[in-house]
Amino acid sequence: MITLDETMFIGKGRVRRCYVHPEDKNLCIKVGNNQERAKRSIKREINYFKRLKKRGKSFDLISKYFYPVQTNEGVGEVYELVRDYNGDISKDLRYYLNFKEKELTSNMLELIEELRKYLIDEYIVF
Repeated sequence: MITLDETMFIGKGRVRRCYVHPEDKNLCIKVGNNQERAKRSIKREINYFKRLKKRGKSFDLISKYFYPVQTNEGVGEVYELVRDYNGDISKDLRYYLNFKEKELTSNMLELIEELRKYLIDEYIVF
């Protein structure tokens, strides 16, 4: 069993909390809140990742799903943890999309466009 604590906490969404994996800083563990809605959402996402992998889709611009693990907070799912060039944990896309126009650099816009094209080319629903 993997023990998670607040020092590993990254953030939370509507149905899950995310932690840095204590044994590998390049992985994260997402743990659901044990509500039925969370369980359905997690199962749907995992099945989707498995279908993408089976169809040979590229995971170049999205984090990879690996396997389930037992934690002190319940069953968690292990994913690749996306980091910036300097090793910091990357911010989510919403962070960058909320920038005001003058804060966006041409490089950011190019990368967002690259992600958009990637998702379309790989037929990945975001």
